[in-house]
Amino acid sequence: MDRSQLIQSLINRPSAINADRIATELASRSVITDLASAEDIAQDIAVELEGFGPLSDLFKPGITDILVNGPDEIYVDGIGGLELTDVRFESITTLNNFTFRLFANAGVRLDLSAPRADAVLHDRIRVSALLPPIAAGGPYLAFRIPKPQSLKLNTWSSEKYSAGFLKDTLSSKLNMVVSGKTGSGKTTLLKSFLSELSPQERVVTIEDQPELVDNASHQLGLLTRAPNLEGVGEISMSDLLRQTLRLRPDRIVVGELRGPEVLIWLQAINTGHDGGFTTVHANSASDALKRLELLTLLAGVDVQVGRDLIHNTVDLIIHCGRTNTAREIQEVIAVSKRGAAWLQSMS
Repeated sequence: MDRSQLIQSLINRPSAINADRIATELASRSVITDLASAEDIAQDIAVELEGFGPLSDLFKPGITDILVNGPDEIYVDGIGGLELTDVRFESITTLNNFTFRLFANAGVRLDLSAPRADAVLHDRIRVSALLPPIAAGGPYLAFRIPKPQSLKLNTWSSEKYSAGFLKDTLSSKLNMVVSGKTGSGKTTLLKSFLSELSPQERVVTIEDQPELVDNASHQLGLLTRAPNLEGVGEISMSDLLRQTLRLRPDRIVVGELRGPEVLIWLQAINTGHDGGFTTVHANSASDALKRLELLTLLAGVDVQVGRDLIHNTVDLIIHCGRTNTAREIQEVIAVSKRGAAWLQSMS
């Protein structure tokens, strides 16, 4: 029995995954006869099969993403941008075993018939995986590591946008859309806003993955659910938004608008639930406005009707970006007349 066969047999019997029992397994199968060598190899295999294996040392402060493009091409991302590491998996088989074990432990199906999956691991670490044939050189893995705690709004303060400016957007109950590219700090800024809210305000957050939960003092966190293998059981953002209106929210916060739920969010905000906020992917604040219009169009709304709804509902678009040293607020534009009047009063 070679190493990969041994590892696969251990994966199939989780109780055997610890260094002592692996050493015993090695001896019983006559894989190796020298006890000291067996213990060394057993320790290596245990690391491979437990936790994050060879990636373990990459989960450290300042790292926001770990990207696995193959057994010998692993990147990290932080404030300084993407960086190729010297971490390696022993082989493509080792990486495959690691990937299958990771998702099996999370209770998420990932195999050749379901070659793409997302899971939430301990400490709210998110991981996405793609397998061949849809991933040509895969498996590909992308880990998103949440910040250990919310940043206060004053950490976003700059010469152009002070902490007072940002806090006043909350006290004025402005409806805001936070835009930016991937990794620009959109979700982190949402967390900062949530952390400043009074416990007297009942906040409902809706998202696909639990990134915003436990940031506001009085918060209800709702999560979508994907359909099962039979294609049933899905709970969408639109479903949760409709349910949210029965929970007596003071503020409705959506992690990210990507589809027809934009219409329900706009309608909810427009019917007495001021002070809501959400995010969209965009390259600039003006692009974010165009994206909102496109989403309403995809939701089946007439172009002009959707545009009017957006301009009557969204007060501000706050655009985030990143430099070589930090994530920052780069641009704030007014959309509604109310937003324009507020922004003028703050200048």
